[in-house]
Amino acid sequence: METSQGQFVRTLASWGNVRAKWLSAWLAVSGGNEVDAITGATLTGHTVHEVVWDLRDLHGCEIAAGGYALRMELTDRNGAGANHTVSVDIGTEGFDVSPPDTAGFRDMRAILK
Repeated sequence: METSQGQFVRTLASWGNVRAKWLSAWLAVSGGNEVDAITGATLTGHTVHEVVWDLRDLHGCEIAAGGYALRMELTDRNGAGANHTVSVDIGTEGFDVSPPDTAGFRDMRAILK
């Protein structure tokens, strides 16, 4: 997660120990920070992911209302892969965003109730 200005907030999940060095967009903003993230070994195939966020930053502090960017990046080879950003506005009313499919990402949905 990032603020709409590109400031790192927190890594929510990372499944890529072997190929993490190829996740250049994530490394550039996070420095590889996985504090309190869901982590795991590099996956052997593509699968559905569900990630829950408690609206806290990497220090455990509640985030402020405003615009955020949910950034996703993947690679299934020794090289850069697809990445995608979903913009969300976090406030008191929540959100339900279903962005269109893109290369590498399909059937996406971001929900805050």
